[in-house]
Amino acid sequence: MTQERKKYDPAFKRQAVELSKDRKNLSELARELGIKVTLLYKWRKEFEAFESGSFPGNGN
Repeated sequence: MTQERKKYDPAFKRQAVELSKDRKNLSELARELGIKVTLLYKWRKEFEAFESGSFPGNGN
């Protein structure tokens, strides 16, 4: 049985990145948001690199 990947919209990703700037414990934040901490780190890295151009598309 295949598992379908979750899709997150750009607004959710930006909000998660903004919240992560104020928090010290990113593992706890990721748990609260229902995502893996590695995904949060990936989004932060992408946002640092591309700022407003990050997260193009419709969640793919």
